Amino acid sequence: MATLLRDVAMAPKSESFRQGAFSRKELGSIVAIAYDSYWTAGWCSYWQAGGTTTMLVRFATFLFLACSLIVPISVLGQTTVADDQAILELDLPDGARVEIDGKEYGEERRIVFDDLPPGKRSAKSLTVTFADDQQAKRELLLQAGEKVVLPMLPPGTKLPELVVQTGHSLPVLSLAFSSESKWLATASFDGTVIVWDVTTGLKLRSFGNGRDYLVSAAFSPDSTQLLTGCTNNTAVLWETGTGRRIREFGVRSKNDDALISFVAFSPNGRHVLTSHYDESIVLWEAATGRKLRTFKGDAGLGRKAVFSPDGRMLLTGTNDKTAILWKVSTGRKLHTFDGYSEWVRTLGFTANGRQVLIGASNGMTVLWDVGTGEKLHTHRAWSDFGVPIAFSHDGGLALTTSDDDEAVVREVLTGIEVVKFKTSSREIDYAEFSPDGRRIVTASMENGEVNLWSVGSVNELLTWEGFAESIHSVAFSSDGNQVLMGLGNSMAALWDMSHGWKQHTLGDDPLEYDGYSSSVAFSPNGEQIVTASPDSGAILWDAVTGHRTRNFTDIDSRILCTAFSPDGFHLLAGTYGDTAVLWDATTGNELRTFTRHSGFVNSVAFSPSGKSILTGSSDAQAILWEVESGRIIHILKGHSSAIKAVAISSDGKLAITGSDDKVAIVWALATGRRIRTFEGDELNKIHTVAISPNNRLALTGTNHGYVVLWDIANGKMLHTFEGHSGAVTSAAFSPDGQRVLTGSWDGTTRLWDIATGDELVSMINLPGHHWLAVTPEGLFDGSDGGRSLAMFRPDEGLKVVPVDGELADFYRPRLLTQIWKGQRPMPSVAVEKP
Repeated sequence: MATLLRDVAMAPKSESFRQGAFSRKELGSIVAIAYDSYWTAGWCSYWQAGGTTTMLVRFATFLFLACSLIVPISVLGQTTVADDQAILELDLPDGARVEIDGKEYGEERRIVFDDLPPGKRSAKSLTVTFADDQQAKRELLLQAGEKVVLPMLPPGTKLPELVVQTGHSLPVLSLAFSSESKWLATASFDGTVIVWDVTTGLKLRSFGNGRDYLVSAAFSPDSTQLLTGCTNNTAVLWETGTGRRIREFGVRSKNDDALISFVAFSPNGRHVLTSHYDESIVLWEAATGRKLRTFKGDAGLGRKAVFSPDGRMLLTGTNDKTAILWKVSTGRKLHTFDGYSEWVRTLGFTANGRQVLIGASNGMTVLWDVGTGEKLHTHRAWSDFGVPIAFSHDGGLALTTSDDDEAVVREVLTGIEVVKFKTSSREIDYAEFSPDGRRIVTASMENGEVNLWSVGSVNELLTWEGFAESIHSVAFSSDGNQVLMGLGNSMAALWDMSHGWKQHTLGDDPLEYDGYSSSVAFSPNGEQIVTASPDSGAILWDAVTGHRTRNFTDIDSRILCTAFSPDGFHLLAGTYGDTAVLWDATTGNELRTFTRHSGFVNSVAFSPSGKSILTGSSDAQAILWEVESGRIIHILKGHSSAIKAVAISSDGKLAITGSDDKVAIVWALATGRRIRTFEGDELNKIHTVAISPNNRLALTGTNHGYVVLWDIANGKMLHTFEGHSGAVTSAAFSPDGQRVLTGSWDGTTRLWDIATGDELVSMINLPGHHWLAVTPEGLFDGSDGGRSLAMFRPDEGLKVVPVDGELADFYRPRLLTQIWKGQRPMPSVAVEKP
């Protein structure tokens, strides 16, 4: 802290300082850091030297710094670049040679460009030849007035992998044990599959790269492979130990009805099975990926199936309250099991494969004879057995639940209670017995927890919680020094980038997750924050103190999104009720409603003048309104599905809309005419859009975890920012237009460099005041609680180890500050090639 204050005192005064133009937010932040440092130092010295006198001297020093010598932290470490030049600084190993656009630069590491058009980014092709003659190529987007720092390591360079011990950021959809019962795979709404150590509870590996939105998982019989089901109509086979992708099953499809809901291996591992939302089940050859046959019932099949112990038969539920037994080799129906009054929920075989178990959602559980198709035993009443959630692998036990917070393991034939668990949720949605029958894992959609239980004891063995919260919205402050995140379980988190930490968590009461994004925004002067959620309405907060100052509530409908007017005096919100509402931000009075949409208003934006607003709706229309009169100026028609995001350019001439129809459209606001369409991967719905401060670039973020940077003038795709494993819910340009901020359901907020396309840092919001920031190279910083979640994988395999020895070098205090100042810190430990 002393070093920071010394830097502050010696730094040249900024123009804002000389003119006395500190904002309340800037001054509050600077005073707070100086005060904390000097007051603490003075108090610690009180009894050692000087007592009250020492305290007064230190406090006087604090006042002197705070009132006379302080400059905004944002100016520290900044390098001034001429408006007609761009500087590329390369951090390369000795002996590496540089070539840019065919021109040789030898071993130069600082290259100055003075031929760039003002205000526009120019593409440059960089080729680096390393000392061993390996080459690496990069496409750069350089702009005059900008300094770019780019470190590059030789291809094949291997660094220890940072494995952050956070769980899923959204509820779990699927559970699967390995065959030895030592690992557990969990698949979640956040788009990832995590493999856990059942004994230690450690996170061993995470699968998912954003483009494969994973919703189900199954281990191979020998546990060396993991099968994941994706929402793009494919299943992916991975090598469990290394995370290497082996092959895909299926054809990528934009048909939502064909999405995969469940996957399984046959007992001998030769076949894999995928269940689809179009009510079909497909069998594949595991070794080749070849499709063998499709099972489809007259009324459609349910979304789960189970193989017999010998793999010769397949039991499937149907959508007409029956179950069907199939012969796997031919696809022929053997028996139809009916007589259920509710839908079939749980399926199983006995250990010898001669009987099947079928449980319905009303608790009726029947044991059937495989040979004859006759009923052998029935538990009829929900009250005397409970709803069966899972059967043990040998069919002898069932896990059942009732309307209270208890889960009971019972003998299937007798109904006798074996053990009862007291759960923390009123409903268990998913459960699995371990293959050895000794453990049960349960998952709840209500609280997102995954719990491990012993069949022989009432004691809970392990609980896996998410820790990292899903991100639903992100925003920069107007000076770019603060980042605001809308969270899944709290209201919002405010991070101070210039100081490198999480400043506030706004909102003490968790919000019930209901599948819709919250919205966050800074006031133009950065002194206030607004958050919006369907449950809590719109809330105004003081950005300096983090205290709530006002609530805005729409009585008739819940709020989906908000925006401040350019002057900060008005607040606009979109609602479930098909309307947009305008409030006076100072008094809280409702001023006007805008009613014409026939669907949810998912996104809103003010024009730079504040005289007009743009609303985007689930009715596939965007409407430009006049604020003062409420008159419709233009109705922008062109999308075929719900509009999820809208944005207006800083000059007020353009607007962009993003939709579930997988395209984004740029509009001329003066005429309402379409002037550009961005079409990317046809499988991906667009959740967020943004326009750069200079109005030349656009961003589109998708439900499959990546963001595309576009040139508005020619429609060219410039960069794809890939790294998120879940849907990207929000994206924003930094005020200087040099960086991009993205938030995702995967629980991370990531900062990207536009010039290089690189991910700079990933910020993970944790409960309370805790936080963690990590770089792609494995460097990390965080609060005490955040740093404790950092572990490393030193080599291939599933082993993870604590941060110790040479791995301690990866902990970098003030990491965020360094990155925000334009630095690109890299690990200094020796690196090896595999």
